[in-house]
Amino acid sequence: MGTGSVCAQYDGQATVTINVSEYFDYQCVHDFRKAYTDRLEANADFVVDLSLTRYIDSCALGMLLSLDKAVRKRCRQLRVINCSEHVKKIFSIVHFDKKLRIE
Repeated sequence: MGTGSVCAQYDGQATVTINVSEYFDYQCVHDFRKAYTDRLEANADFVVDLSLTRYIDSCALGMLLSLDKAVRKRCRQLRVINCSEHVKKIFSIVHFDKKLRIE
């Protein structure tokens, strides 16, 4: 597919927002993992914004589960927001709508 990119911002208080580009796939693994591991010590909630994401693969699904596990260990929350209908359908098929907070 295409080249994906990931960027993260910490609001300095309680939320880290990770924005994912159009392609959330295996090419994002390193950047996505770095985006959240570099900010876990902030003791913040995490938001993954998929407003630009049109393609998501199984590696991306695994990354979301890894992030969720890391965030829960710190008694914080993960929210996935701004999903396209296509991405929501994928989440529903693999039952992520029952595992993650999808908004």
